[in-house]
Amino acid sequence: MKDYNIIVPTYYSFIIYATYIFMPITEDVHAFILGVAVSFCYMILFLFVTYRRRLDGSREMDLPKIISEAIFMACVNLLGLFFRLTREVAIRTTFLDKRQCVEETLVLRAARDQEVCVTQLLCELCINACNYRKVYF
Repeated sequence: MKDYNIIVPTYYSFIIYATYIFMPITEDVHAFILGVAVSFCYMILFLFVTYRRRLDGSREMDLPKIISEAIFMACVNLLGLFFRLTREVAIRTTFLDKRQCVEETLVLRAARDQEVCVTQLLCELCINACNYRKVYF
């Protein structure tokens, strides 16, 4: 029987990262619950399969490795949550910047239209004043 215990600890962090980064979950709480559930499943795997014996062959559970894996999983979950929160802030900031740009464009267009109307009105007044002088003077 081949020993795959060395592979299990290397890719579970990728799975936890994937739950936070790539899963299309809108709520941060749901992503956190899913990340903790994945961590819990891996802790069960570590307790009953991967680290149930020490490397020297004794039947004692390798508790320091299990504790270190649990701490690492907690840190990975916090890192995933931090990534989601910073990404949400970046998306909101981008949206607000785009909204401000659109609002400024609309204000500039309204000011330009108002300027055109005032210019036309002034031109009409000048033309009418010139015509008035020609007719009555």
